[in-house]
Amino acid sequence: MRKCGLIILLSSALSITFCTQKLPEGALVIQDNDTTYPQDILDISKKINQNPTDAEKYYLRGNAFFYLDDFENASVDFKTASFLLPSNALYFYRLAESYLAPDSANYLEAMEALEKAIKLKADYSEAIFLVAKLQLARQQYGKAEINLKKILDNDGFNEKS
Repeated sequence: MRKCGLIILLSSALSITFCTQKLPEGALVIQDNDTTYPQDILDISKKINQNPTDAEKYYLRGNAFFYLDDFENASVDFKTASFLLPSNALYFYRLAESYLAPDSANYLEAMEALEKAIKLKADYSEAIFLVAKLQLARQQYGKAEINLKKILDNDGFNEKS
């Protein structure tokens, strides 16, 4: 009997730890019965609620929010995905895109996310190109030129060809 009680206590502690571990403050939680969101968001949210540490599900829901022009919730989900799986450069890239999509673009946080993406994947041409676009917008022409040349080198285009 003591053994069963100990096992139940241990499994309860593990399940509480599993459900709360690793989630950053501010992670978006949507209940299964919430009717304020479209069905595709609710479907993904249900899967997130079943496994709240699955980064890919937050990424997928972030994409759904992004294409609904809900950039604030998209950035929350991309940020959560990148927190849960910080080795995925794509999550940081999409986070940067969600920071830049609204009219009040968040340049600093976008650049920080892009730098992380490029650090994880040095030849990430899309991320480097977005950095170059931001640099051009801020009239940092020399830096933009360097990054555009990196893309050409990464993609096999160079002046020696």
